[in-house]
Amino acid sequence: MRRREDIAELSSCPCGFSAAGASVPFHRTGEFPSAAGRCMIGREVIEMAKTPKTNAVREAERLRVPVRVIEYEADESDLSAVHAAASCGIPLERIYKTLVLRADGRAKELLVAVIPGAMELDLKKLAALSGHDKVEMIRMKELFELTGYVRGGCSPLGMKKKLPTFLDESALRHGRIAVSAGRRGLQMELDPRDLQKAAGATVGAISREAAKEEEKTW
Repeated sequence: MRRREDIAELSSCPCGFSAAGASVPFHRTGEFPSAAGRCMIGREVIEMAKTPKTNAVREAERLRVPVRVIEYEADESDLSAVHAAASCGIPLERIYKTLVLRADGRAKELLVAVIPGAMELDLKKLAALSGHDKVEMIRMKELFELTGYVRGGCSPLGMKKKLPTFLDESALRHGRIAVSAGRRGLQMELDPRDLQKAAGATVGAISREAAKEEEKTW
């Protein structure tokens, strides 16, 4: 059962309904439903439902991190941050993606980078910040086995094993950011300082302007 403090964090809805801490069912944004029992998320009407539970959401709850869970229709042909931002009604600069890398070619030396969805990872800067000579992305087919998550649904919280995590410093310029909640079509909005603490993340400049072809989000 949610604590009243957590409910207060989730009491404001894009449809304009304000529950002021009332005890009513949540809809799929993890907020309170409108009087009609539904809410507009972009162009989609989502009926009332309990907040979806993933390992990432459970970990946030375990750590008592207030989050707003937003469910939207995933497009497996477009798992980009641009699509997530448009679907969730969140500015692109506040959508962050989670990447998993291997350091110095060592099979078990893994680390996580969380960067803006519209940016790309600067491998040299991450290597320097993490104290490694070289870092490289893991192979896509390894992702589920190593983290328990799939491409388009990889969250920095709730992985199979907690890994060293590095958060781009730009995140702290925002009051709230959104990261994957551990499933395709599910985002989790939270205070970046809460994410930093929950993930035990080191903060630094690890991103750069994206090349012409947008890097796909995990």
